[in-house]
Amino acid sequence: MQLRDEIRDTQFQARSVRQQLRQRIEMLLGRFNLAREVFCDKDGKPTPPAVTWLRQLAARNFVDQSTFHEDPREHARREGRREVALDIILSLDLDSEQVRRLRAQLHEREDSDE
Repeated sequence: MQLRDEIRDTQFQARSVRQQLRQRIEMLLGRFNLAREVFCDKDGKPTPPAVTWLRQLAARNFVDQSTFHEDPREHARREGRREVALDIILSLDLDSEQVRRLRAQLHEREDSDE
C-alpha cells in the first residue's frame, strides 16, 4: 500500500513538473516570437530602426563596458540595467554570426553619427 501511494505521489509530481515546463516553454516561445516580430524583418534580420534602437540601448546600459562602481548600490543598478539590455538583445536568438554583424553595424552607425 505504501509503495502504491509513493508511486501515485511521484506520478502526480511528475505531471506537475511537466505542466510547469510546458508553461515555461510556451512563455519563452511567445517572448521569442514577440521579440522577432518587433525587431526583425521577414527574414529574421534586425531592421535598421531596430539596429539603431539596440545600439542606443547597449550604449546606455553598459553592454560593452564595465558596470563597476565603488558604491555597491550604483554597481547593482548598473548591473541590473545591463542584465535587462542583454535579455532584450539575447531574446532575438541571433546566432554568433548575426551578433557579429549586428555589432559591426552598431559600430558603423556610431562612426557615421560622429
